Amino acid sequence: EFRRVLFRSRVNHGMLVQGCEGSGKSYFSKIATLALGDNVKIISTSDISEKYSAWAEGSVLNVVE
Repeated sequence: EFRRVLFRSRVNHGMLVQGCEGSGKSYFSKIATLALGDNVKIISTSDISEKYSAWAEGSVLNVVE
């Protein structure tokens, strides 16, 4: 039941993880990928500058590296 609610609802907020190199930011994305599987997309900063946000379609979590 929780999984069905998770994928049908829209989240209107996000989390920002910021820190210096080597502080474990990418480790969080690896753990999230293990938990959420294909619902995590890792994108680059050039992807988010596009007018259409196709990179965000169908994912639960987007990680900008």
